Order: sequence, then structure tokens, then C-alpha cells
Amino acid sequence: MTPRATPHPDHRDPWHELGGEPWNRRDERVDDPVADLLALRGARLRPVRSVTGAVLGLFLLNVVLAALAPEFMGLVLIGRLSVGLAGGLALCAATAVAVHWYIRYCASHVDPVTEELKSHAGGAR
Repeated sequence: MTPRATPHPDHRDPWHELGGEPWNRRDERVDDPVADLLALRGARLRPVRSVTGAVLGLFLLNVVLAALAPEFMGLVLIGRLSVGLAGGLALCAATAVAVHWYIRYCASHVDPVTEELKSHAGGAR
């Protein structure tokens, strides 16, 4: 068990003195920057896990097939394009699509919350 850090005796934390939930009622919000930052972190990470898992799954499938079925990966599809090369290109395309999706997701879901937090904090950086 790790010891908890004790704040300076003169330290006053108004955000945690409120006690309870960061939301008093559904329509009235209590200012709690810690809860806001945790919500922002959750909004940023929640969907990313599934997309990252899918891309990593494709990568793992490509690696396992290359290790266990080299003759299958060497099959020629068209000209010099083999199954292994097509799988690698598909992996690159999936990664590019995932990055493009994440940029659009952040622009529509994460950035507005970040701007709201910045404006609430007085535009401090």
C-alpha cells in the first residue's frame, strides 16, 4: 500500500470541498475540473480501444499467417501481388482509416469539451 501524499497545511481545494457528485441535479452543474478531465479522458479513450484492437487484430492475423502458413501467404493473386503483400497493404490501409476516423472523432467529440474547459478556466494554457 502506497502512502498518500499530504497537501500543504495552507492548501485549500475548493473543488473537493463541495463534496458529493460533480452534478447536483441534471440541469445544474457543480464545477469540478477533476471530474471534467476524467470525463474528457474517458470520451477520448473509450472508442479508441475498439478501433486499436481491430487494427492490432489485423496485424496479429497477418503475423500469425506469415509464421504458420507461409505457402498461403506466398500465393500469387495478380501479377506480383501475393496474399502476404495484399495483407500488408490492407493493414496499412486499415491503419490510415483508423487514424482518419480518430481525427474526425476528436474534432466532433473531444475538442468541443476541451474548448469548454479552456473557456471555463479563463483561457489559461
